[in-house]
Amino acid sequence: MLLGESIFRNDKSDEKKIAVEDSLRLAYLEQKIIPVNDFYWYLESVEVDTYIKEESRFEVRPEVLPIKLPPVMSLAENGTYNSELSIRLFQYAQEQDEPIHLLKVLSENSEIADDIGRVYAQYFNYLHRFDSQIEQFRDGNARALEIAVYITETLLKFEPSYISLRYLGDFHTFNLNWLLAKMNRSKEMINLEPDTVEYLIKRCDLFGGDYAFDETYQALSALFLHKARYEY
Repeated sequence: MLLGESIFRNDKSDEKKIAVEDSLRLAYLEQKIIPVNDFYWYLESVEVDTYIKEESRFEVRPEVLPIKLPPVMSLAENGTYNSELSIRLFQYAQEQDEPIHLLKVLSENSEIADDIGRVYAQYFNYLHRFDSQIEQFRDGNARALEIAVYITETLLKFEPSYISLRYLGDFHTFNLNWLLAKMNRSKEMINLEPDTVEYLIKRCDLFGGDYAFDETYQALSALFLHKARYEY
């Protein structure tokens, strides 16, 4: 999606289908995720061809693909670069239960302000809107996070940048994980773009530990990737 295009969208046009998928995802959230108090998941709906033996026919049914959201490490932790700034940013965000606000980083770190401005100046309107949505969420509007997610999806398309590689780390993925966890806690459903879901699946495969080898996850994620490649 280009920056000139609207970020206020839902790519699925069948409202009845969306309602069914959302009800399934909400049921999974309430039964599997909330009881264990682990909200770092994204729940995708995948259409599965199911054989109805009694009727000798196939039926398409949606199933929930739970994608684990592994934590995003600072540059020093993942061995990419020993950036004291990234350590400080990630620690502060985790301690304060906040996303990483790039505009705040800009105002508080004059030594890299020029570099940040050169790389991200064209996205400042998005970053201001992101901060505004977080404020609305803090004021009690859980749905405000939906727009923050769409903004983060858009900005992720232009990463990694020199700033993230040299100074900050993968702060957009950190923010996306944080946003999705907050939406899960608030029982708010959201539909990510197929490219974003594919990205989350790849991260889960790499960093999801034993869950990445779960047979149901592997089957449903492989089916989603096939559909994303040939149908979406």
